[in-house]
Amino acid sequence: MTTAPARPSLVLRVGVTGSRTVLPGHETRVCEQIDTVLRLVRQEVARLASTPHAAQAYHGIAGEQVVASFHFLSPLAEGADRLAARIAHARGYALSVPMPFHRAEYEWDFKTGESLDEFRMMLGWAGANTLELDGGRNDTARDRYDEGRSYEAVGRFVVRNCDLLIAVWSGRPGRGRGGTADIVQFAADFGPPVWWIHAERDVPPVWINDPSDLRDAAPRADQADRSLLAYLAQLVPPPGFTPEPANSLIDAIAHIGQKHAPPLATFLAETPLPRRWWTGVHIRPPRIATTSHVRAADPVDTFWHNAFDPPDKRAGEYAARYRSTYVWMFCLGALALSCAAVALAAPELAQAWHCLTVDDWRRVRIGATAAELVALLLILWLVIVNIRREWHLRSIDYRLLAELCRKQQALARVGWSLSGRAVQALAEQHEDGTPPERAAWLIWLFAAMSRAAPMPRGIFDEKRCGRAREDILRGLVEEQISYHLGRWQWYEGAAHGFVVAGTLLFLTVIVVVAVKLALLGFGDRSELGTPLGLAATVLPALSAAAIGVRAYAELELQAEQSRWMESAMERARQRIARLDPTRPLASQELGVEVLDVATRMLQDVDGWARLFRVKLVEAG
Repeated sequence: MTTAPARPSLVLRVGVTGSRTVLPGHETRVCEQIDTVLRLVRQEVARLASTPHAAQAYHGIAGEQVVASFHFLSPLAEGADRLAARIAHARGYALSVPMPFHRAEYEWDFKTGESLDEFRMMLGWAGANTLELDGGRNDTARDRYDEGRSYEAVGRFVVRNCDLLIAVWSGRPGRGRGGTADIVQFAADFGPPVWWIHAERDVPPVWINDPSDLRDAAPRADQADRSLLAYLAQLVPPPGFTPEPANSLIDAIAHIGQKHAPPLATFLAETPLPRRWWTGVHIRPPRIATTSHVRAADPVDTFWHNAFDPPDKRAGEYAARYRSTYVWMFCLGALALSCAAVALAAPELAQAWHCLTVDDWRRVRIGATAAELVALLLILWLVIVNIRREWHLRSIDYRLLAELCRKQQALARVGWSLSGRAVQALAEQHEDGTPPERAAWLIWLFAAMSRAAPMPRGIFDEKRCGRAREDILRGLVEEQISYHLGRWQWYEGAAHGFVVAGTLLFLTVIVVVAVKLALLGFGDRSELGTPLGLAATVLPALSAAAIGVRAYAELELQAEQSRWMESAMERARQRIARLDPTRPLASQELGVEVLDVATRMLQDVDGWARLFRVKLVEAG
């Protein structure tokens, strides 16, 4: 990578779920309400795209002008799905059609020639933007009931891949699995917001953003409009940023004369950092592959791999600087203490050892004091540079972003995605549940990339499911097993090495002090007592530095985390390997397993980020 990360395109996706039968007396009203919300979305997003903030964050198509793209997801079932698709097509939305079965099987749902012709005409509007899931019909002879699961799978696909769900719904429970009620409940639980248009009552639309809205749904005029506008205002423009006030004198000194750029703008301008010899002085396990297997012909894989690569590389470069900083600080601290001891002991050494003149020992004392001052100034300089250039914060932020992209790459293969609410939980929360401004940019950028990413297309058949299973096993699960196994062994070995070094230094200090005591008590060997006392001062400083590096790096904790993750990934590998790609909805079973793996990995990353976010590089 030699260029800055690519800015995302501005894309908004709207999906639909709804009744297969819309009563003739309500069809006109339903169509008008669908048209109203689609028109409102286009107008508001276009207005937000024209702001300077959007121009800085999104990829501009015509010069610096940001042009929004609108997509509409509809399975094209009879009734509300087709009503909404027809209106969206007229409004300029690009149509995407996920189907619960392979196309030939799905067409059996449409019992009349007129309905089938309409389906094929609308399918032509979508062009190549279609996806045929591997659903199955009920087979009572084999005691298999896959039809409801198949309709549920396509409804959930729409929910997972849209930013707003239009639901044309009577408000009553569904007659079977996968009905509109189930899909609305799924969206209320996991997102996105739902624009509920009542299928049988002439009432204003209702905004549903969480399960409590379903229980307390009481339509009021313009309430849904205001909620939609507030949602788009939060979704489309990049978040604002206000620098946090200095929390220490050194923090204030570090930021003197510095203009704080928003973290999003900083990331989008990132380029590879130059290599420096001193940035390799830190504790790290051997580098193991950290990216999923990529199929060159798959635009979904390519998109997410390209999104993963810049933050992954920049996170590693900033982490090397940050980790090396605290190792150097412990070493410099030990050096400063040792120099102070030498300067303090210089007069006694001058009296005991007559090989040098008094002036020579004075110069030794001045040199030791000067070296102590240089070591302390270097510590201060490292702290100021780390704060000013945000090595610590950037390494954590970019690692979180890279890990989100890597997990989304695996999930996108089967049309799944990370829940927006799960991603929100990655950020440290304020008391009111909102993410801090520091983490808001990261969550916003990942959401923007998810909207701009291509969706899977084509046919999910036995071959494709088997290939996806193997790619996920090799590129995600087995790589994680290898990574955590190596990390566990390496950190465990490093922790043991520091324990041994610290123990040997401590025992050496005991021996030195005992020898010094013996010399003082049984003979006049003052020329040896002072050097031994100096050694008894310096050696504990070295031991403290070793213990400090070990404690700061949390070696035992990280080894235990990797041991647990390696065990969890091995269990996941066994489950995925047993998955039968010939079964109906094998892609959804694979999605369940990959989501479980991704969730565990996110929890691991979240724990690591929360641990090291508070481990600031500080003087003293």
